[in-house]
Amino acid sequence: MSQPTDSQTGDRPLKQEADDIKQAIIQNDLANSKSKDSSSKVSVNFTSLAQSVIPGNFLRKRLGRQINVEYIPDFYYIIELCQLIFVSAKKEKFLKKDETSNIYCFTLYVAHTLLYVYLKIVQDCNDPAVDLDKVLSIYENAGFNTNMLPCVCSNWVDGLGIFLDPNTKRTFLPKFPDLVAGAFQESGFFSASTGHLLPNIYCLLSLCRISADRSTGLQLLTSPAMQNRAGIFGSVSTHLPLVNSTLCRSNALRVPGGKALGVMCSDTELIQIVEDAISTTFTDPMQNLLKLSPALLAHLKRSQEILFLHIENFNLKQISSVGTSLCILPLIFVEPQDVVTPEHDSAAVVGPPVVGAMRYQSEYDHNSRISTRNEIVNGHVDYAYQTPIIRICNEHDMIVHPEHIYVDPQDPWYLQELEFDTYPATLNETRAYFIRKG
Repeated sequence: MSQPTDSQTGDRPLKQEADDIKQAIIQNDLANSKSKDSSSKVSVNFTSLAQSVIPGNFLRKRLGRQINVEYIPDFYYIIELCQLIFVSAKKEKFLKKDETSNIYCFTLYVAHTLLYVYLKIVQDCNDPAVDLDKVLSIYENAGFNTNMLPCVCSNWVDGLGIFLDPNTKRTFLPKFPDLVAGAFQESGFFSASTGHLLPNIYCLLSLCRISADRSTGLQLLTSPAMQNRAGIFGSVSTHLPLVNSTLCRSNALRVPGGKALGVMCSDTELIQIVEDAISTTFTDPMQNLLKLSPALLAHLKRSQEILFLHIENFNLKQISSVGTSLCILPLIFVEPQDVVTPEHDSAAVVGPPVVGAMRYQSEYDHNSRISTRNEIVNGHVDYAYQTPIIRICNEHDMIVHPEHIYVDPQDPWYLQELEFDTYPATLNETRAYFIRKG
């Protein structure tokens, strides 16, 4: 006999069924109880059907119509892994004499290369509402279409693009986020909801520029009290090209690759090129948003040549617009988040000694677990060892904007648990749905 279905969606009302079963069991236990003492009540806690594994019960895929699922990849995880590889490689003796490669150049190089891959794939398989031709041509003219990347990025790159999952009849498409009103003026963030997912180039450039130490002759933070990590991340600068970057630095701990840049920088050539890029107003809106300077890209590519002779890497070459099933994996947000660095806000001190105002927002340890799409909907772990490229997050992870209402950037499909129907189960099999507490 067929199961009852919801009249609007055509799906079984599984939640209602579970609630009815729960109430029936409670009422039956109370009726048969010999004791009238309230302490004998039985509490039944339900796990979600998505997390239950019923012995001997096989899931039946629901044959729904084909649906396109759009996603925005998370750059945070992969850039941080690359930075760990870089720090490890620099400890090797044969890299000590290489002064062209530093954490700033490396981070910008990886961020730009991954961003190029993302923009290229988006244009090929999910045409965005904005024109990407100009920025893609700048990247390709600088040779970024043949860049080398650490091998840890290979699964991430392969995972982007069109992927059709035949089991769930879903087509996954990388999406370029909507550039809402004011996005170009919000210190380079695409939006508050996606600023933690996409690499914020303007913020990374601002951190490089404000981190200049005395040896460069371009130092901005003259007060020793503002030269620690908190000062770099949260301080206000009167330097004209950076007057709009306060928001970037106050959120630097949330920005992909930002945390590792809280050290002083002595690369005079890089800082000068960064200064020029930030100070320039480009005619193309997307180029201006990314502050995409051909001179900067050339410097970044040249600076990494020696490094990639000594670390395991792969060559980008031709990017395939067809993704693979083993790579489009999410990091699922798990409560609670741990605060690593508490929020700080101190007023300026006139002196002596003079101490500048310092403010930075709290840093969260992103408490997540690696899961596959299949695990989200049926509780089974199968190929969760691959590199994740999507993080299902919540508003605690977002870039903070005044009067901004958080909107989850990911497709609602990732949050749906009732993706499968099940066959009728026996009484013994259904015991897996309950946890009894007497």
